Amino acid sequence: MRACEEFTTELELFHDGELGPPAVHRLERHLGECASCRAELEGLRELRLLLGQHDATVPQPDLWGAIEARLPAIDEELHARLPWWRRLEFGPWILRPLGAAVAFGAMAAVVVLARPPAPIDVVRSIDTSGRPVMVLPSSDDATIIWVMDDSSDDSGSGETPSGL
Repeated sequence: MRACEEFTTELELFHDGELGPPAVHRLERHLGECASCRAELEGLRELRLLLGQHDATVPQPDLWGAIEARLPAIDEELHARLPWWRRLEFGPWILRPLGAAVAFGAMAAVVVLARPPAPIDVVRSIDTSGRPVMVLPSSDDATIIWVMDDSSDDSGSGETPSGL
């Protein structure tokens, strides 16, 4: 016989003493009427008695010795199943320097990529053939470069810009 599905959980809680007073009263009324639930409760009580007679806390004296003897063989078998890249052992001696190298590379990438780009119209070099040069920066992101002329006229004005 099987207990009623509605009362299966309540029977287990009642047996363990974890059911509240209103539910206990309801279950006791049901047990007075239902033979299958009474049989289920009796089965739970018999099971508790059987489990109480068995002392599971004391293991066999040679149990650990037998387990310990099998551990190296099991470890070798599991190690053989692993792919070759998982068998490599990376200890702290390799992971710390590797982590430092990755962090340094990430910082270097940030520094290089975060630098503002150089303006497109930049004069990298200019051949003045020994003549003087005058550079006038401007506020509108333009720079004026004048290559001065060597010749001097008699007007006394000195050197005149020839423009570029």
